[in-house]
Amino acid sequence: MQEAYTGQISRMGSLTTINVHKSYDDFGGAPGGRSKTAELNDKTIQDFKHIDGVMGVTPVVQTYGVILNGRYVADCPIKGIDPASMELFEFNIKEGRLLEQGDGLHVVFGGSMEHQFYDLKAMQRGRWVEPKVDLMKDRMTLVADDSYAYRGGSGFSDGGKKVNYKEYKIKTAGILEEGDWDTDWGGIYMPLETVEQIIKDKQKAENQRPEPGKSARKTYEHVMVKVDDMKNVANIQENIKSMGFNAYSLNEWLDEMKKNCRHNASSSRRHRSCILISSSHRNN
Repeated sequence: MQEAYTGQISRMGSLTTINVHKSYDDFGGAPGGRSKTAELNDKTIQDFKHIDGVMGVTPVVQTYGVILNGRYVADCPIKGIDPASMELFEFNIKEGRLLEQGDGLHVVFGGSMEHQFYDLKAMQRGRWVEPKVDLMKDRMTLVADDSYAYRGGSGFSDGGKKVNYKEYKIKTAGILEEGDWDTDWGGIYMPLETVEQIIKDKQKAENQRPEPGKSARKTYEHVMVKVDDMKNVANIQENIKSMGFNAYSLNEWLDEMKKNCRHNASSSRRHRSCILISSSHRNN
């Protein structure tokens, strides 16, 4: 039964990957009313790499936008990752290849992304048109405008002010296999530095200014940690939590399922024992 649970959870993603996020201390506020946080930065990444049992670490940066493919549109997360880490983190390719160093505007599509495209103009007229896309061959443009479909097209903010979002002519490096909960609907993956530049271009187009008092040092919202063996995940996860971060893994789900399995089995045994005792009393 436990092997069945392991197989079920592993189809949702890797059982040896820990996802780490910033954790805010709501009780020990810093001077000025700001909460203390443990920063996810390049130094932290090096600290994670030196933990026994850790095979690799990569930051993940993310923004949102749309992919334009002729008359078809797809809303999607845009994720930046270290290309050298993709194979280690079990990004399994269905067609094409994974990202490589120096890829620039090359992208890898999540396994189910081809089903995300729709004909925007047809939908505005209340019609559904089955999209015809070939992710490996089609010419596509990426725009970091996360309200494109809501406004019926790019270029204007909610206040009616013109926003000139930069357009990027992307090239498909590959498409991931379907069947992984983490990546199927994960949007597109691009080199870390490329997405960092896209975020800067987006902030400039929207005239965003740095938050007052916010550190100018480079920090991350999300980091992935690869562990050498499933049996070491829980200890390493607790180690990372003790450093002041939120950390979760699919192993937690698996452990909970196993506990429930043991509890149900124990309850079933107790129930059978009660039946036998009751039967024995009646016979006497």
